Amino acid sequence: MAEIESEDFEGWLCAKLTSLDIDSDVYASYITGILEENDDDTNTQEALAEVLGSMLEDGESVSAEVLRRWSKTTDTNEDTNVKDSENGIDAILAAHVEASQQQLRTKGTRLDEQSSAVKQSVIAMYSSVEDGPQGHVHSESRPEPRVKSVDDALGVFKNTNAASVTQAEKVERQKQKEMADKKKEKDKHDRELQKIKKNERKEKEKKRTQKKEKTR
Repeated sequence: MAEIESEDFEGWLCAKLTSLDIDSDVYASYITGILEENDDDTNTQEALAEVLGSMLEDGESVSAEVLRRWSKTTDTNEDTNVKDSENGIDAILAAHVEASQQQLRTKGTRLDEQSSAVKQSVIAMYSSVEDGPQGHVHSESRPEPRVKSVDDALGVFKNTNAASVTQAEKVERQKQKEMADKKKEKDKHDRELQKIKKNERKEKEKKRTQKKEKTR
């Protein structure tokens, strides 16, 4: 795309120079070189005006026109590059999303397999078969199975786990309560001791004062 646009500018420039009776075979590439080498528009226009001014009376106006055309071409080229870059990014993102989705699908299959294995372990834990100490099965009078399906086993597991958590929280609350009660008792005991010591100091001070008064 950039080469096509450059050729369009060069074609326009050659036609412009030819219309001004300037040898385009000589000056077209020279002017294009000035435009490509300079980034500052002011310096570029001055350089163009110097070249064209030696051959034209209105060299400054022509140089300004050439610069405007060049700027328009380069701006279009930059926009095209940005669009191409965005399209490339979109393609990369689309490929990444597709790969991620494929990975998730594969991972999901593995998770399903793992979940199935876990369920089988759970139902085995809560199996209705009650083995004796030596691995013997009890008599035919054994009670009805606690669980009959994987979902039942998972339900029993969840209920048991919830009960364990509730019991642990209850024990922790009781522990915190006992610690709070002990601290309360200690604080009460410390306050009583401080009160007794304070009264003792007052009593000693009172006796000392009375003794001084008697000696007078």
